Amino acid sequence: MTQQSGVLVHSTYFKLSNPSEAVNHRFIEACKKYLSGHPGQKYFFVGPRDEDITRDVSDLNFDIAMIIIFKSVEDYNDYQLDPKHQQFIKETDVYPNTRRVFDSFAV
Repeated sequence: MTQQSGVLVHSTYFKLSNPSEAVNHRFIEACKKYLSGHPGQKYFFVGPRDEDITRDVSDLNFDIAMIIIFKSVEDYNDYQLDPKHQQFIKETDVYPNTRRVFDSFAV
């Protein structure tokens, strides 16, 4: 497939095995510490699912949402290999979770 132009949107949705307000807070803080501020990031967002929104079209199968917008695919690829990203994976391994990742271009 030909590479698209535009920014790359990296959306990750985490379902924690034992979510609580305290666990969610620690997980979000780890996201901010290790996953924000990388070269090529235009925007970084992380936060808990809004539990008051329960529309029938809403996916409720996650606890934490994280969205990073990168300037390019190259920036995204560098982020994947960055030691901070690798440290995040190691440190959050204590929070058994399922993650769903959606990568797309925004044009």
